[in-house]
Amino acid sequence: MTENNILLIGGDLRQLHAGNELIKQGCKIYHYALDTYKESCELSLALKNADAILLPVPVFRGDYMNFPLSSVKLSPRILASEIAKNAKPNTVVFGGKFPADMTAIFDKNGIRYHDLCENETFNYLNAVPTAEGAIALAMGNTPVTLDGSNCLVLGYGRIGKALSRRLKALGASVTVAARKEKDRAEADSEGMTSLDYPSLPSVMEDLDAVFNTVPITVLNEEMLSKLRDGVPVIELASKPGGIDPVGAIRYGTRVISAQSLPGRVAPVTAGKIIARCMIDKMSGGGI
Repeated sequence: MTENNILLIGGDLRQLHAGNELIKQGCKIYHYALDTYKESCELSLALKNADAILLPVPVFRGDYMNFPLSSVKLSPRILASEIAKNAKPNTVVFGGKFPADMTAIFDKNGIRYHDLCENETFNYLNAVPTAEGAIALAMGNTPVTLDGSNCLVLGYGRIGKALSRRLKALGASVTVAARKEKDRAEADSEGMTSLDYPSLPSVMEDLDAVFNTVPITVLNEEMLSKLRDGVPVIELASKPGGIDPVGAIRYGTRVISAQSLPGRVAPVTAGKIIARCMIDKMSGGGI
């Protein structure tokens, strides 16, 4: 890849490690709102020189941009306006889960952008650190070993498959809940037990850990009422998640929020994944 000026704006340690990887590819890196670790550049000037901009994954938290390593507070709308005002015509903006008000400004001003969370390579590669992080959470929040335990995995997409296979390799008895018959058949073929969602109440009482990867409610009050006290339910899905919040409060369900695990448990690997996807797109993979 030819030398590019890359502006990193906000985000967590993944951004910094992505920057390190991009430097190895000959890129020049500028930083903004990462001041816990790096001195911030002059934003408007850096925008004028940037060939690509890396925003956080996800882009925002609440009302503001996702800047955990900085005291800077910017709304997505204000930052999008700054980018539209100052960026070069061919600049590409990368990030995760862009809000609608941000993309509306980009579209209006002809700013190109790529949502990493919709990138198949990004999602496939991130399934591994997500699965490993989820297993680490389970190990730290159960009084039993995973070997010999009963684990339920809700959903059998990229993360569900990576997680189920690793749990099984550790000696857990794994039950997979999936909507599609072909996914249940695949789980069965790999030595797991599968069922559809209506059948979940029949297995809830015997579980030692539950992992959810489905972003719509699949664990309702009836199912939560059957869990034994203290059994962790590890929420891996994006909001609103798959756990009925009213039922969780009513029955004291031990819900462990585990979104964005790659950045929390494996920031070096996660940063390399981000850099790889950026390089692919900037080198002719669709941008």
